Amino acid sequence: MSATDSTTQIVATALVSEIASAQVELLRPATSQPPSARFHPSVGLPEQSVSYRPCPPWPSGSKTDSAVTVTTPLLTVTIPPASVPLIFAHRQWRAGLILADLIAAASHSSPFNVQGRSVLELGCGTAIPGMVAAKVGQSSRSLVTDYASPPLIGTLTSNVRSNFTPEHIKALIRPAGFTWGSSTEDLEDIVDALAREQRRAGETPQTSYRWDCILLADCLWDPLSHADLLASITKLLEKPDGRVLVVSGLHTGREKLVNFIRRARRSGLALVNVGAGFPSLDAEQQVVAQAEQASMTLDDALYYAPQFVYELELASDDDDEQDPTAACIDTGSQPRLTGRRRTFVIEEREEESKELGGVHVRNRWITVWGLGWAGN
Repeated sequence: MSATDSTTQIVATALVSEIASAQVELLRPATSQPPSARFHPSVGLPEQSVSYRPCPPWPSGSKTDSAVTVTTPLLTVTIPPASVPLIFAHRQWRAGLILADLIAAASHSSPFNVQGRSVLELGCGTAIPGMVAAKVGQSSRSLVTDYASPPLIGTLTSNVRSNFTPEHIKALIRPAGFTWGSSTEDLEDIVDALAREQRRAGETPQTSYRWDCILLADCLWDPLSHADLLASITKLLEKPDGRVLVVSGLHTGREKLVNFIRRARRSGLALVNVGAGFPSLDAEQQVVAQAEQASMTLDDALYYAPQFVYELELASDDDDEQDPTAACIDTGSQPRLTGRRRTFVIEEREEESKELGGVHVRNRWITVWGLGWAGN
């Protein structure tokens, strides 16, 4: 290991330790946030710069350690242009920030711990989660991909180059264009290239064309793409122990998430519990979860959804936090979740209906969950 790699590993280990120490003894707020609180599922504008630093996902039990200890931005990225507006890569979605936080803060036993594991991010946009997996999570290799549009992939490539050394790009992390449902041959060529560089560096090459962890951050909003996305996942996910780590805002729509989980089950994937150390349901919500689960005794795709899909409340936007016209948006240093959890239910809640302006209610909540091969 070179001196540069050794220093990088020391810094990454220190970051993980700092963040993990700031999220013990979770608190569930006694009340929800005020109705006037502002929520939006994304930040920034096309071609705007965004700085990211890992935050504890939710407040801890101590008032003194709820603020993040990492003061220097870990990554600075550029949001892609709106050249392909229908795929919505031209925003920085909060789901990506939260997925990155979970990876950065993961303990050794956490399902979000990617140390020594291969990581593939699909529909990555700015690629913050995939880059955090490489820089802080110490993945064995990371591949960050999005729709194969030249302006989009040009921005993605620039983001990787500006946050990693040439040596790391050779052997640790690569950007690539990839359209869901298409041939994976180009991705296999990248795996071969990474393996060659790992051999040259005297490391054990990672030669599998499948990936231990696949990351999805707000990728489920278009039901017409679900079949292609799952076709790619089932071809690329390592067997038998690979995991798909999903963070998806309820702004996507509850029905779309439910339909994706059902389709995933038909593709051989099942919900797995990734919530070790997450906020638990209170007694009232446990009753709701039990009733919801009892109603799905014959639904093997969704039976565990009330327990395994973590529906978590977003912390509200701070009106004074940033100037939306600034050259660089700072994503903040405070937890992005409140620590409040409610039961994931299958049917739309009454207050979520479009007729009642439910999008504003849905914007307050985000889901975190995982998929693995059924039977494992």
